[in-house]
Amino acid sequence: MDYNEWNNEQIRKVRTALGLTLKEFAALIGMSAVNLYYVEQGKHKLQSEYIEILEDKLGITPRRAKRLVRQFEMEQVAETHGELAIAKLDKVKLGKR
Repeated sequence: MDYNEWNNEQIRKVRTALGLTLKEFAALIGMSAVNLYYVEQGKHKLQSEYIEILEDKLGITPRRAKRLVRQFEMEQVAETHGELAIAKLDKVKLGKR
């Protein structure tokens, strides 16, 4: 385990990609929501015991976290493009009336 591979932004992105609230993710790793908030804000570092829970018990290694976040971001972009396409189609339909 390389504890230096985890940073506050990565923790927030992983939580968001998993679709979990701050409170839900904190409970999952056995941490208080307030402390997780401070970690995500960069005011505290994630302690090794929580990193071990992420990696060993949940199987979320830094490498897997990067893939998870990348997939989530690609899905967000695809969703946004889909919404834009629907909006354009709606304009076209309205214009034909």
